[in-house]
Amino acid sequence: MNGIVVLKEASKVVLSVLGTAKSLENVTYVKSLFVVSVDVEDGSLLYSFLTGELILVRKKYSIDYLINHRFLVDSMVDELSSVAKYQRVMRLLNNRVQSNIRTFEIMTTTSCNANCFYCYEKEFPIKVMSDRTSREVAKFIMRNKCSGQIHIRWYGGEPLMNTMSIDAISDILANNNINWTSSMITNGLLFSGDLIRKVQEWRLKHVTITLDGTEKTYNSTKSYNIRNISPYKIILRNITGLLEAGMAVTIRVNIEQYNLEDAKVLLNDLRNRFCKYRQRLGFMLRPLMNTAFDRTIESIDKAIVFKSIMAEMDHTFALGYKVTGMLPSGVNGRCCKADSGNYIVIKPDGDISFCTGNYHTCHGQNVFKNQELLFPDLSKHIFRKVQLCGSCPKNIVCIPTKDCATYKETICKPIQKELMLHEIRLSMLQKYREFLTPEFNEN
Repeated sequence: MNGIVVLKEASKVVLSVLGTAKSLENVTYVKSLFVVSVDVEDGSLLYSFLTGELILVRKKYSIDYLINHRFLVDSMVDELSSVAKYQRVMRLLNNRVQSNIRTFEIMTTTSCNANCFYCYEKEFPIKVMSDRTSREVAKFIMRNKCSGQIHIRWYGGEPLMNTMSIDAISDILANNNINWTSSMITNGLLFSGDLIRKVQEWRLKHVTITLDGTEKTYNSTKSYNIRNISPYKIILRNITGLLEAGMAVTIRVNIEQYNLEDAKVLLNDLRNRFCKYRQRLGFMLRPLMNTAFDRTIESIDKAIVFKSIMAEMDHTFALGYKVTGMLPSGVNGRCCKADSGNYIVIKPDGDISFCTGNYHTCHGQNVFKNQELLFPDLSKHIFRKVQLCGSCPKNIVCIPTKDCATYKETICKPIQKELMLHEIRLSMLQKYREFLTPEFNEN
């Protein structure tokens, strides 16, 4: 494997399904359709959506490795014809294994102290998880968790409007020696010093906070019912407190036509303000989507918004901040989280869902009912891909369903494909940066 450095290992299951591809004479090999490449100073980064492997290829390397691990393929092979087969085999393998849940997304309440005009939860009835339900949720987690470490994601509404449930569930898990970590999606307004001191009890490792613009834009968008003090200033203070406490924080910035220029000013201020925390602070830049998920709220010129996001991502990344997510781990035959068999959502009343949206119902299950979990099988609801998918490296891991409006309406639009691949390339560069400079590794 001379000249090749593995930065992210391939899925062993996928490699076993694919079998070993051997180098043959008189065969012309070309880069796989499912491979994305990025040139770097000492070679090239290659990432395979098929196997989930990321490698650094330096000047002297073994072509046999690239062929064996499907980075290079026979030029005469039609890779697209094998996509459905690979997905079907992986689905069958997954269905043979009784999945245990690795991630529990817990909605402590559907209530929220903000009034964002774009919020898709506006029509949800207000529910708050009771002490009794909290205890049952903890018992449910212990009955259905996987054998290793599990992850809890606190969600809402605004999860900090019901810290009682977070306390109760955390206490029960700790007292029963459960191995878990947690993260939270919050607007951050309530994350004052008293709550920051609780992060150890909650085993909180990561917090995501949304900022939609500079002070005037943010306060107007959130519309908090408070006076005489700027919510924006409170949020900045709380973010500082979390970072000083050693917490990893991601600031999500939703960008649309209405706040396009303001978001640039915001990002410049945040990058300067928090520069000494760049190892723990990341940014998530997203186009703002409406509740139909089929267009941006103001879609006068969507391309301008997307290209602006990509430019800001590049600038932010160049300054040492993380702006990317995880690289997919190869083809697995699953459509989405709801179909994964290892992720569920628990609502404030104890009802179980498999997605945070409205597209997958609770199937009549509840944490109070000790019954076998029945994960939805979406294999019969596949949404037919359009022609653009045929040229997309993500084709192998992207399985949209008719049941999910998010996938059905937004997949395969050229500008969104461009943004997705841009993020993938930055994720590859992030792994490369961690390899070169270990201090950039995640906490």
